Amino acid sequence: MSSSGPVEPNAFVEQGGEIKIAKLVSTLLGAVWLTVAAGWIMVMQAVVTVHIRVLDAAAAMYVRVIEAAVGGGAETIEASWASAFRAAVETNRLLAPMIFSLEVIIVTALLLYTRRRWF
Repeated sequence: MSSSGPVEPNAFVEQGGEIKIAKLVSTLLGAVWLTVAAGWIMVMQAVVTVHIRVLDAAAAMYVRVIEAAVGGGAETIEASWASAFRAAVETNRLLAPMIFSLEVIIVTALLLYTRRRWF
């Protein structure tokens, strides 16, 4: 039996007609494990894709607001938040939205603290 080709039915049957239960069960469990692992990877990728699209939409909104208010610094702000999100994704793809949200909260808190202290 070759691992690259299809599995032949006679691989699970002995010469006397007895079914090789252990081999059949191990093959079925392997197939189930591969299906579960592939499904989990697909779900993780879907979650990250949704979060990236939401953050891209939010970034585009912020760029439009900043361009309307200031005019020049929108690209700089967009690039800095994009690099922060890339760093969060490189840290852990599944926890990237939580890490990025924590970054946003920390930066916002620092900005509010600075604003209250100086103004």
